[in-house]
Amino acid sequence: MQGSDERSEGLFRYVSCEARVPANHPLRPIRAIVDEKRWR
Repeated sequence: MQGSDERSEGLFRYVSCEARVPANHPLRPIRAIVDEKRWR
């Protein structure tokens, strides 16, 4: 491709699902129950 070779690392940012779901969200206790049962 023609043109300047500019980097765009700042264009993308990784945010985990844990960081996006609030601490008091109903999915939190459900996930704890599912994780407990899955590893038995």
